[in-house]
Amino acid sequence: MKPWLDSGACRSGRHCQVCRDLDGGRRWRGSLSKVYILPDDAPDFACPCGRDWGSLAPVPHNGLSVFSKRLAICDACGQWDRKANRCNLHPTCTRCYLRRPGAVCPDEPPKWLPT
Repeated sequence: MKPWLDSGACRSGRHCQVCRDLDGGRRWRGSLSKVYILPDDAPDFACPCGRDWGSLAPVPHNGLSVFSKRLAICDACGQWDRKANRCNLHPTCTRCYLRRPGAVCPDEPPKWLPT
């Protein structure tokens, strides 16, 4: 089994609304253990992308296409480590960071701006 926090399903943003509902999403988060490895503090684990409890706003539908564009720019830069899924120059720039709507490329000058 794969860890939930590393899964494409978790990182896609499709489940944030139910997952970040502390009480209402508790049963759903617990049910993930049938398919995924959950963190030790399950079912009330922290979001790997930093979403707080109660962050019910869904990720925009264009989030994946924006992510794909950003990832292509980072990959073309030559500093993107595909195996580690992060930038070699800016280790905090990860796949998760690239998905954030307000994210800005940490390079100077930035290679991509917020959407």
